[in-house]
Amino acid sequence: MSVSCRLRLLLAQLNVERAKSGQLTISLRRIAQESEIAQSVLVSLHTGRSQRVDYATIDRLLPHLPQSFLSGAYRQFV
Repeated sequence: MSVSCRLRLLLAQLNVERAKSGQLTISLRRIAQESEIAQSVLVSLHTGRSQRVDYATIDRLLPHLPQSFLSGAYRQFV
């Protein structure tokens, strides 16, 4: 089974919600700085060009996405 990354979709949905509530959008650069993940890694995930994803990358990325948002994204796979 292949693994796909939906970071582009998740980030777009998150930013739509943030814009509706008057908050600033979240950029890949901001996530990279806050999570200490290389921006090039996030860009390759965002564009779908990543060959693999390390568990450490996932562990550092998840805290920067709201839990309520993630639970909805998770339900799409179940």
